[in-house]
Amino acid sequence: MKKLIAIAALSVAITTPAYAAGNAYLFGDLSAATYSNVGIAPNPGKLGIGAGLELAPNISGEIGLHVFGDSVASFNTGRTNTLKASSFTIAGVGQIPLAPQFSLFGKLGLAMNHAEVTNNAGFAPITTNQNALYVSFGAQFDLNRQFALRAQYENFGKFENVANPMSASTIGVAGVLYF
Repeated sequence: MKKLIAIAALSVAITTPAYAAGNAYLFGDLSAATYSNVGIAPNPGKLGIGAGLELAPNISGEIGLHVFGDSVASFNTGRTNTLKASSFTIAGVGQIPLAPQFSLFGKLGLAMNHAEVTNNAGFAPITTNQNALYVSFGAQFDLNRQFALRAQYENFGKFENVANPMSASTIGVAGVLYF
């Protein structure tokens, strides 16, 4: 967690002098997540928040915090396992305008992923941390100069460093507020 705070502070320090380069923005998203290689755990939803800064026309930088909903697997023995996951992302964003209010975008960056499995059987929690490639793409519709809507796909990559790792991807919608 301390590393995430340090990285976020460094990102703000680096981008603050560039504020005059363009629009700053905040975003929030709601998505349906899909886990791979997690056994019988159901797929959760995901909430994301973040900030971005236009560095040049159609090029931005973003940071985001993404929290996946708890995924609870129940067994016939009465035992349950709960999977909690989150990701902190730093990405470059490129946009291709197709019309005055409509554009396609792509994001490429780093996801700092964290997952924890707890159970009600008294075993110690299992935690993993893994950095992975973060990729996202989608479409954006600008409602006006201050607000836009996005439809997007996100891939957070691996959450652990094993032969058959857990990974996560999402499909969702986001709101963007420009300043």
